[in-house]
Amino acid sequence: MPVFTPAATPTPAPGFTVAYLGITNCAPQYAFRFSITNTGGVTWESIRIVATDNTTATSTTHILDSFRSYNGCVLEMEQSDLMPGESGNVANVNPGQFNYDPSGHSITATFTLCTANGLGGTCLSQTINFTP
Repeated sequence: MPVFTPAATPTPAPGFTVAYLGITNCAPQYAFRFSITNTGGVTWESIRIVATDNTTATSTTHILDSFRSYNGCVLEMEQSDLMPGESGNVANVNPGQFNYDPSGHSITATFTLCTANGLGGTCLSQTINFTP
């Protein structure tokens, strides 16, 4: 009698979405807050955010082995990783903040998430544009 073997379920490809939440400041530093949702089948372990103020041609880079959000000067949340289906907030702070108020400026932010610490493993990038 034949035995039916179901096909293996493929692992979902890596993926994430990013949404701009707003600007935050801890005088005299300014940063942006974002929500990131892991839409794929891998766990994200590290992040890089390159934020470019297109109005002043100024760029900052935030690299961290966790997902950390600030509201003003207060650490709001820190997650060691983003598991499949999980969301978390991040801010481009320590390092990566601006030393001036970029409100009203055209901003481009490129997010790179990786499956290992130190931006190692499999990485995926996504770019968004916004005006705080």
